[in-house]
Amino acid sequence: MKILVVRTSDGTIGGAERSAFDHVRSFKFMGERPIFLTNNPDEITRSRKYGIKTFRSVLPARKMSNLSKLLLQPLLWTQYILLAILTKPNIINAHSREDYIVFTLSKPVHRSCVIWKDPGDLIHSIKLERQGFLGKINQLLLVKAFQKADAIYFLNQDNLNTVSDRLHRLGCKTDKTKLSVIESNIYFEDYNLEAKCPRTTDKLVIGTITRLVEHKGVQYFLQAANILSKRYENLQFWVVGSGPFENELKKIPNKNSDVIFWGYQENISRFMTRIDISVQPSEFEGWGRNIKEAMYFGKPVVGSNIGGIALQINDGFNGLLFDAKNVSGLVMQLEKLINNPPLRKKLGNAAKQKALKDGDYKSLAKNKILPLFYDTLSSMR
Repeated sequence: MKILVVRTSDGTIGGAERSAFDHVRSFKFMGERPIFLTNNPDEITRSRKYGIKTFRSVLPARKMSNLSKLLLQPLLWTQYILLAILTKPNIINAHSREDYIVFTLSKPVHRSCVIWKDPGDLIHSIKLERQGFLGKINQLLLVKAFQKADAIYFLNQDNLNTVSDRLHRLGCKTDKTKLSVIESNIYFEDYNLEAKCPRTTDKLVIGTITRLVEHKGVQYFLQAANILSKRYENLQFWVVGSGPFENELKKIPNKNSDVIFWGYQENISRFMTRIDISVQPSEFEGWGRNIKEAMYFGKPVVGSNIGGIALQINDGFNGLLFDAKNVSGLVMQLEKLINNPPLRKKLGNAAKQKALKDGDYKSLAKNKILPLFYDTLSSMR
């Protein structure tokens, strides 16, 4: 089966970009014929190392103004449609909003089956109140595309319910049997459980490894760090990652020397091996890749009680949950682990067992993603 996977982004590499690459890598391992369309140079280099046919989108891998995007849109859509016509994929697997619209609405031209992956981000882009002419047009296109997609899989049930409910209130009538939930995963082979950390410390390290964008909630982690640093002398707080919200976040610790910003790190294994407690304080999270990474390393995880995070954490068994944006709740859960080393070990061990039981991305692709693709393709014939 020939599968065209498409993911465009603003140039940052987060879970969604890695997931797109993991899709094509898995399809290659399973003997399928993947094609990858992306605008991210790093993902292009990685996929070509695996012998995956890869094309670069005309959309530059950087932040663009809305006007620039609007002017580039005809060229972008033309490239997409021509690529679909020329490569003749059985399935087009779209991973981002622009891809959903153009490939779905151009189905009569390229005649491929179109399957959406993880449209949870539409929660923020679909507003019930229509703002301006372009906003109204975008909504109408999304509604039409959502109706015509052949299958759509979300990362968690909450996102499925929210997106479908909002689109329904905008007049979108769709067949709910084509909506499903398939969580994400990681490749175990990408991580080194014996990696050496670049910095040693005798202090207890509480860390978050994530993109520094506002909805990841690192601001709440840093506020909690300021509170806890005043109560305990043996703590360090690590922030590993970069992003557009980085400068704002660096203002929060003020003169708190216990907080360390490491910036973007290609090799997170070196940091994960040293972190004692992992935190994922997101306001919104489709799945939360760093949750599974921490679990694989046997770390106790404290995460927001939302979407994909709550899907992975059984509160009190393999991690702890707190209400999103609730700094005092985060502090309370962290203090449970700071003051109780046996609990840290118990939760970390349970987390490790869950990660191993779930398997890695290959098993996810084999047991859930590809069966959906084959079933959908079969139903369209």
